[in-house]
Amino acid sequence: MLKRKAYADLLTWKLRDDNDALILRGPKRVGKTTIAKHLANKKYKSHIYIDFEKADNVLMSIFEDEVYDMDIFFLKLMTYFGVELFTKKSLIILDEVKNIKNIEVIMKFMLEDRRYHIMAISSDYSFTSASNIRYKKKIVDLNPMDFEEFLIATGKDSLNGIIKTAYKSKRPMGYNLHKKAMTEFSMYMILGGMPEVIKKYIETKDLKKTELIKKDILETNKKLLEGHRHAKKAVQILDRIAGELSKPNKIFKISTIDKKARFREYEKAFTLLSNLGIIDISYNAETLSEGLKHGSNHFTRRCYLKDSGLLLTDMNKTANDDGIISDIMFGNLYTHNGMFIKNIAHQMILNNYNECLFYSRIDKNERKNHMEVDLVFKDEYGIYAAEVKDGSFRKSSNIDKLQQRYRSMIRYYYIINLNDLKVIDNDTIELPIYMTALL
Repeated sequence: MLKRKAYADLLTWKLRDDNDALILRGPKRVGKTTIAKHLANKKYKSHIYIDFEKADNVLMSIFEDEVYDMDIFFLKLMTYFGVELFTKKSLIILDEVKNIKNIEVIMKFMLEDRRYHIMAISSDYSFTSASNIRYKKKIVDLNPMDFEEFLIATGKDSLNGIIKTAYKSKRPMGYNLHKKAMTEFSMYMILGGMPEVIKKYIETKDLKKTELIKKDILETNKKLLEGHRHAKKAVQILDRIAGELSKPNKIFKISTIDKKARFREYEKAFTLLSNLGIIDISYNAETLSEGLKHGSNHFTRRCYLKDSGLLLTDMNKTANDDGIISDIMFGNLYTHNGMFIKNIAHQMILNNYNECLFYSRIDKNERKNHMEVDLVFKDEYGIYAAEVKDGSFRKSSNIDKLQQRYRSMIRYYYIINLNDLKVIDNDTIELPIYMTALL
């Protein structure tokens, strides 16, 4: 198994005395089942794995008919799978739990019994969010592999350590190491973070084979939408994302789907795509305040793919442009109006923060008030702003304007580009794109 940071969260949960369930969420084919089974095989005396997408009628009847008597319920599970379960030493993994009715009631009963550890896996991020069923749970989100995980997987542990040290000390990498890091990041941008893709690259170093896997994942994502009420509109949105991101301002215009279309008609389709881990939506903050999320304008948005490698493949397919891989491989990471580098920057920030917005203000009368910043995010310490620039730009007029207007409210400003790290002043840092994951 490729090393994943989330595995540490699973281990922490396993060692706790609390009898809470672990909810492992993430997009399809991001490695949820692999990491769950790895934990089960390494850290438990026995386990039962149940995939509700493949469960037969006999197995389903156990969950539908026997859940009110836990002795009979567990006895039938052990008999069905031919596995003996041991108190406090066995794990039951419930995969694709959205496919079974009343699953949270069932999990509540299983947890109250306190015999075994329970893990639920879901490709739907909305799982548990709308439920009235109360039970103790820890949620772990498994995202596509980040750059640090990519470096470790490809045997570049020492380079990863050097990058982290340089970031922590706020010192430049130096010409040769910076060039090496940019070369590795370029390959990461091409491949993306889906484990199957990275594993195939490690095994073969064949980009044609990795592209085939990514095309298959894109098709899997569309198949996921089948049967949903808003599937047609969701596919229409999905088919427009690459085109909208290739525009300079990246704003998703619903009129590109249909001139008469309105956001309110497509809102549930956007939510569906987000819940299934296919896209991430970034809203316009409009104003920067402590209530950053509440001040956002939900009708002005950018839509990014959850994995930037999939965006590259989708754009290749949509525009029939095989030159994108060559552009990025030879250092032009800002190709196609920066659509790929901005997608991956947003992806890396969102891995570490609950939400990542952008800030756009248009003032036709006062040019000094006209500004646009790609990334706005916050934690308990304050608000941060970042703009993603081409490598030739070492300054940002937008950041300068933002500082004049909101200096007392923003903790740090970052100019993310292709250059080595440079501290510009006390609250402004020029940051190489590969360090964005460390913010």
